[in-house]
Amino acid sequence: MPQHNQSVISYEQALTSLAAILNDNFSQRSSGSSPVRILEAGCGQCWILRNELKFPYHLTGVDLDHDALALRMSEQRDLHAAVHGDLLTVKFPDHSFDVIYCAFVLEHISGAGKVLASFRNWISPGGFIVITIPDRASGFGLLTRLTPHWFHVFYYRIVLGIKSAGKPGYAPYRTYHDKAISLRSLREFATNNGLEVRLELLRRELPEKGIAKLIVDSVLFAVHLLSFGIFTSAHNNLTVVFRKKSS
Repeated sequence: MPQHNQSVISYEQALTSLAAILNDNFSQRSSGSSPVRILEAGCGQCWILRNELKFPYHLTGVDLDHDALALRMSEQRDLHAAVHGDLLTVKFPDHSFDVIYCAFVLEHISGAGKVLASFRNWISPGGFIVITIPDRASGFGLLTRLTPHWFHVFYYRIVLGIKSAGKPGYAPYRTYHDKAISLRSLREFATNNGLEVRLELLRRELPEKGIAKLIVDSVLFAVHLLSFGIFTSAHNNLTVVFRKKSS
């Protein structure tokens, strides 16, 4: 049965929940089995599940940003295979992966529905697709898609204090936030494509102290009030875990 967790949880709690569902499914594989095939779609510079997974796996990373991929290969060195390519056009055979992990990528793709369709084909029966995006129903998600790219760079550099933001190989990237990746659309995608929604997590990943917290909380609360409560200030990100039906 799907778990619709309507309480807002932290990044650490979300990471624990995600690792648990994958470990529960794959850690019982026999010792002679081949490694679990994982695709990190839009791999960026680090693999957040590096210390969380309790089973052998083969990690393939795909990224359009050549500089980010080069940094990943030279600094982290945790990919078994690296592909420089666009998720809209890159090709893999059907059923190539047991897990597809895609975090903070689909909102940067115009025509994200096409990528979701590719994920459906690339995942093996019984496999998992993990999607993390800014939630369109949150004030943060609204601002993400309405504000220009220069403002995103400003937010990363000035509010979050990330001096490398916007430089070659570093986020943020231009945002489109296609309607195909709203929670409602993701649920419809699952229903229409033989996928089960196994987990939904509302994640709060916002500054928790200092002037950054004051600025962000004030802006998001204002959006919440001005939208008459339509756009929440309680969380900003959403994680959805799908499982492809075996038959």
